[in-house]
Order: sequence, then C-alpha cells, then structure tokens
Amino acid sequence: MVKKIAKEVNSVRPTLISVLCIMGFVGISFSFIINIFGLVFFDKYAQIPDVQVIPLWSIYYSLLAVLIELVLYLYIWKMKRWALFGFTAMFFVNWTVNYVAMGATIFEGYGIFSVVGSAIFLGLFYIKYKDFR
Repeated sequence: MVKKIAKEVNSVRPTLISVLCIMGFVGISFSFIINIFGLVFFDKYAQIPDVQVIPLWSIYYSLLAVLIELVLYLYIWKMKRWALFGFTAMFFVNWTVNYVAMGATIFEGYGIFSVVGSAIFLGLFYIKYKDFR
C-alpha cells in the first residue's frame, strides 16, 4: 500500500499534458456555452432566410460530447491511458457526426482548420503516451 502511494506521489504529470488539459478545459467551457446559446436561440436562428441551419439533434449531440470530453480530460489529467484512447475515439466520432450534420461544408471555411487543429492537439497528447498508466 505504501509503495503504491509513493509511486503516485513520485509520478509527475508532464507540463505539456497540464497545458493541453487546461486548454481543453477552457475550450470545453466555451463549447458548452455556445451549445446552450444554440439551444436557446435555435428557433430564431432557423427563421433567418438563406442561413444553413444545423439539425437540432446535432446541438444535443454536441452537449453530450462536451460532457464526455470533460470526463475524458479529467482522466487524462490523472494520466489514465484509457482516457487517451477514449479521447481518440471521440475525435473520430465527432468528425463523423459533424460530417453527417453539416455535409461537405465541414471542409469549407474554418472546418478543415478545426479537424487539423484537433488532430494536432491529439498528436501532442500522444507525444507523452509512455507517461500514461
């Protein structure tokens, strides 16, 4: 028992993981607020002519995904390897769901930057893969 506690005290989270998790927590906070506003103002936004409206189900999915990612970030903060795998799975699931919800427009404008940025962010976590337990 003492060895297990000593091992946990001696294991230090890499600075890169700490910075990425803090950035993730800030991003999740903004995503949650944006999705709540999307739910509140969905009807008014849908009445504007010539505006592509995303399906309502995608807002609910985004809220669920934000909550799941929050839990994954908490466990990545604790350096759990399974959370890193879950975060990777969420990247692909989110990409697929957004492609279904938005169609090909996910690759227009800022959509491609979102996908590439998320992939880089995910890759930075895997730099410290061997430190996860």
